[in-house]
Amino acid sequence: MTQYIIRRLIYSIFIIWGCATIVFFMLRLVPGDPVSAMLGIEYTPEAAAQLRKNLGLDQPIYVQYVKWMGNVLHGDLGKSIDTRESVTGQILSAFPKTLSITVLGFIIGAVVALPMGILAGLRRDSVFDWIASTSTFVGISLPTFWFGIVFILIFAVEFRWLPSVGYVSPREGIWPWFSHLILPGLAAGVGEAAILMRFVRAGLLETMGSDYIRTARAKGLPSSKIIFTHAMRNSMIPVVTVAGLSIAGLLGGLVITETVFSISGIGRLLTVAIFAKDYPIVQGVILLITLFFVLANLVVDILYTFLDPRIRYG
Repeated sequence: MTQYIIRRLIYSIFIIWGCATIVFFMLRLVPGDPVSAMLGIEYTPEAAAQLRKNLGLDQPIYVQYVKWMGNVLHGDLGKSIDTRESVTGQILSAFPKTLSITVLGFIIGAVVALPMGILAGLRRDSVFDWIASTSTFVGISLPTFWFGIVFILIFAVEFRWLPSVGYVSPREGIWPWFSHLILPGLAAGVGEAAILMRFVRAGLLETMGSDYIRTARAKGLPSSKIIFTHAMRNSMIPVVTVAGLSIAGLLGGLVITETVFSISGIGRLLTVAIFAKDYPIVQGVILLITLFFVLANLVVDILYTFLDPRIRYG
């Protein structure tokens, strides 16, 4: 197992480097010029040439790449082209907001999906199964921003229980911080719950029809032991796979949720940077998201060995 983890970490370095390289060069292929966007109506060839020189954009692309990659290896993601602020500082400022919503959304999704998926899988074709399947279909079909708007109208406008927009730092109080996360966390958690519930139900239905489950029943084992010791353990492998990818996907996919709730997280930072052709910020955020996807896959692969003892990595 140790050798496998070391080997995966080495592979991960090359994956992260490859993604960073692809993003770096693809951004330069996108039509448009950040210098033109920054100067606006004050654009002149002389001003553009001087600004391009100040930003280092007048150098050959391979020189820019080598310089940027060298800075990244030293922990420096550069400075924003638009604001001239540190990219690392802006990411560290936005990251806690997105991470808080991601973790809360995943917890809400898991808490809802696991019991409902288990009951739906154990009571196939029942009324509860029909309700769970319909809820899954609705949760997957409707967009996240729709749930966000509905939650704002109900809990913030109608009942005035929770704040509708914004983010508060935990330093200003646990409840003010948490209360601002509940609605965006619910909006993100609905889709997560629908996806996980679908896989929990499908995995349990497949496992409960296996030969070893019938053998366990023939031996007279209690139903609770059959379900939670044998069936659930094997049916959770695809669920863990989807959960690992989903939590990493949530981290980079909260653009709409953060926009609806006016939260300046990673998603909004990336969106603004893309429109402004702010190369360093886009590269830094994509690098962070890639890192989380790689780590999520590694954690999922390690969890496989605990769920299924037949899986052993050499």
